Amino acid sequence: FPNPLNNKTVIKLNLSQESYVKINVYDIIGNKISVLQNKLLLQGNHEFNYDASSLKNGIYFCKISIDNNSYTKKLVVIH
Repeated sequence: FPNPLNNKTVIKLNLSQESYVKINVYDIIGNKISVLQNKLLLQGNHEFNYDASSLKNGIYFCKISIDNNSYTKKLVVIH
């Protein structure tokens, strides 16, 4: 949220149990741009702020891996 984003976005997670969480941002061709999280997190609500002001306009992907599951969300950057 928000999407499209201009400079910043917030990624929210609610973990039902302690889990290993990885959050990475990739460009359209699959190059890793940023690592937002890469560690074990406790059960509960978590928020991660991402500053996209250094990115060019375009489409990026945020991959969220929680233990053995992964989810990918499209990020549209417009400055």
